Amino acid sequence: MPADKGGGKLLLWVVSFVAVYVNSILYTNVSAEVKKFHGGLIWKKPLQLQFESAYKEPADPVIYFGRIFVTKNNSLYIISTGGELRSSIPVVDEHIRLTKTSVSDGVVYAGSDKGGIYAYSTNGELLWEKDAGSEKYGASPTAANGIVAVPSIDKGLTIFDKTGELLAHVDSDSVYSAPLILDKGNTLVFATESGNIVSYDIGKKARNWSKGYNKRFLYPLVGTDEIIAVSRADGNVIAVNPADGSLLWSQTFDEIKRTRINPGFTEGKLILAGSSETNSTVIIVDGASGQVISKILVQCGTIASPFIFDRAVYIGTESGKVYCYNFVKNKYDWTYYSQGSPISMVVADRGGVYALSEDGLLKIAR
Repeated sequence: MPADKGGGKLLLWVVSFVAVYVNSILYTNVSAEVKKFHGGLIWKKPLQLQFESAYKEPADPVIYFGRIFVTKNNSLYIISTGGELRSSIPVVDEHIRLTKTSVSDGVVYAGSDKGGIYAYSTNGELLWEKDAGSEKYGASPTAANGIVAVPSIDKGLTIFDKTGELLAHVDSDSVYSAPLILDKGNTLVFATESGNIVSYDIGKKARNWSKGYNKRFLYPLVGTDEIIAVSRADGNVIAVNPADGSLLWSQTFDEIKRTRINPGFTEGKLILAGSSETNSTVIIVDGASGQVISKILVQCGTIASPFIFDRAVYIGTESGKVYCYNFVKNKYDWTYYSQGSPISMVVADRGGVYALSEDGLLKIAR
């Protein structure tokens, strides 16, 4: 009997312990789910960095391995996805403006309107700088596959490897558009202000083809299987064949005439946006056919540059909202309300959505 009583007490203790343990796990999981529902605020942290709306000064951030890289005026900012401003680097003198950044192979590139190209580590250490011609308006470096191509309005295009070694120089009239690197770094495609689209073989240092389209190209070229160029004046969008430059399709969108927001491209989808102080529009287009997939009217004033990630486009607004629009399902997945604090920048990765407002940096659950 004593042994049975002891065994009973032991069994009761074990059962009680397991019950408490299981309950603890269930409670923890429920709490975690509640804190991480889609579109819910995970945290808000103060950050001394502000941008104006995309209507005046669009921010074009890049997120790369847990860090956000963005330029404003003459400085490069590095922000961790934990909400910390890691570096604020005055790259050039105050009267000089930097271009948007491009990040590849652990190197962060930014150009300037006075002719420099600057390469930094992701920790903010200057690796090298070169003269490559003045970059204004849409002109900015493009990096991929261990190289960086720098367009300019006065010195054509210059191509460096990631160590700063000169690989090629391409004579051209003014290039205001960020170029496109294709074929695993073997081909450079660029568009000129006078309306030409040119394919250049980097290894052979020779042009593959050049086609005239009688357009003024200022926005970055985008695409993969098709090269997509946007005309500033009339909102015309064309796609050309990378093999020979022949026209694949053409569409005109009045909503993006003279927009300050650059086009984006992911998973075969072209993202266009026009922003005004009354209404803004985001247009999702099939890159292969030019057919409109979705046209999103944002009726709350200006928007930040939309950010594309994992089959969704994230839109921050002047009225303080962040929208997640799923372009596969063609519907909104969720909307976050920041209580009226304007959103000036939005990026996303697998960990969440990061939005910059006047209150600081917000992390929102995807």
